[in-house]
Amino acid sequence: YMHTCISGFIFGQTKSIRDGLKTTGKGNIGALDNKTVVKVNEGPVHQLRLTADELNVVVAVANGHLFIYSMKDINTLGENVQPIKHYQFEQNILDLRPNPEDLPDLAAIRFEGDSCRIISMETGDTTTIIPEEDITAICWSPKGKQIVCGTHQGSIVHYDTQGNKKDSLPIPNEMRAGMVQDILWVETHIFLAIYTRPRASNDDEHVNDAYIIERRPKIGSPVYTQLAEVTPVFSNDGRGGHFYMEIIRDLGKDVKHAIILANTATGEISVVGQDEEGEWATWTLEENFQANMPLSEEDSTDTFPLGVALDFSASELLPPFDPSESDKGVDPMPVVYFINDEGHILAYYCYNKELARKGEPFGGMVELKDINNPSATSVSKNTTQNATPVPAFGGSSQTQQTSNSFGNLLSGNGANSSTPAFGQTSQPAKFGSSTPMTGGFGGFGAPKSNSSFANLLSGGGSTGSTVTSTASALGQTSTFGQASTFGQASTFGQASTFGQASTFGQTSTFGQANPGGFGGLGKDKKTSDVGFGFGSSSSGNSFNTPSTVPIPSFGGAPKVS
Repeated sequence: YMHTCISGFIFGQTKSIRDGLKTTGKGNIGALDNKTVVKVNEGPVHQLRLTADELNVVVAVANGHLFIYSMKDINTLGENVQPIKHYQFEQNILDLRPNPEDLPDLAAIRFEGDSCRIISMETGDTTTIIPEEDITAICWSPKGKQIVCGTHQGSIVHYDTQGNKKDSLPIPNEMRAGMVQDILWVETHIFLAIYTRPRASNDDEHVNDAYIIERRPKIGSPVYTQLAEVTPVFSNDGRGGHFYMEIIRDLGKDVKHAIILANTATGEISVVGQDEEGEWATWTLEENFQANMPLSEEDSTDTFPLGVALDFSASELLPPFDPSESDKGVDPMPVVYFINDEGHILAYYCYNKELARKGEPFGGMVELKDINNPSATSVSKNTTQNATPVPAFGGSSQTQQTSNSFGNLLSGNGANSSTPAFGQTSQPAKFGSSTPMTGGFGGFGAPKSNSSFANLLSGGGSTGSTVTSTASALGQTSTFGQASTFGQASTFGQASTFGQASTFGQTSTFGQANPGGFGGLGKDKKTSDVGFGFGSSSSGNSFNTPSTVPIPSFGGAPKVS
């Protein structure tokens, strides 16, 4: 994983996060000491992204600086590492998206002023200027052959890598919002778009509309399905909104897609999913299997996400699904990490009950490769302890998932192709500011696939000092360091049995919309048929990184631990 800090960014192994959850006492804060701090003197780091091969990390810094570091150099030289490339642009970088697959030398950059260009990471030269104004969001196609740009007017425009316009999607007619806040390219003809009404002041309510858009080029007009509310915002405290979107594909036959969404304006986490029937909806997780940001250690107020990342490299077996029938552990499942504005890292297992019950593995898990010998055969999952994994959190190396990461601190993008490091991908804005900050939270071992989004959401503010990580089954939060068995109550007091995750796909009484159709109304489903949920392996612990690397609160002054 990687995440930003006051002095630059931090590099470490996700296994140390997961191991820490098993050893720290319940309710305690543990320290993540086994990491490397890379100092960046040119200014605060706003974006962290991994290249498609996960061998280099691209670092966007204030005042238009762009650095590229070799992951191998970071691993071998530690804090003495130097960048292999350094470029400077005239404008600040708001979003950074390395190409996810087909054209690995290219990166798309959105600049202050809402313009976008594609550059060569080898030379720093601009290869294409996107001929579109007022660009508010960008996202590569899963294979990196095209890029979509959302605009202030609400349109979504497709371009190829030469800047030729290929298609456009108009704003939905029945939408309350306006500009495209964030977009995730799910499949060739499917997108998740978040539309936002611009706020005239910090007292204005947050209005966000989420739509699944399905292009039907052989039939006619696209179909817009409005989803039930995602990441509800309960207070208008002046915090700007930015979405992180991470995608898991084919988590069992009943979970075709599961998209995890976080929003810098709220501590609520949402899941948008597609079931085996192809129906999209906002999934309502049962109470014990939800994920939420913990309350502040200082004053018990809400905390907010600054990044999200998915980890497909976990190799540890999970507790038996039903110990009374078999003591065989459940095969590894993806782990989602969140980092909040107090520097706490929370971790949840993305658990499918049906896979666990049938004893079937999730095919999207990956085996780590040794950074020092990237051409060698991937390291076996059974021997990963001594291997240095290649980060994919929020980055571009996703196999089946991702769209954002912790590079935006858990990147912000949701759908992109590049693999962000923690805190990367798109960035949330500073308090009262239109300029996004990216934190840095990145991950390791995101699988690659033909339809992968390699970006982690990058998010806001620098992170680095206190890291509370919680591994839990879907919906359970625990702080780093707490040892617990699956099914133990989370730090929030939600008792759950690992494996009893709610299932995606069950229809709830909450306003179900027409299956598709232009401007369909709020589709929502309970997850009692699919068996998807967030689960924790430990209950309520947290990890603290040493106070020598303080982490600022989002948009505020640095906190010294």
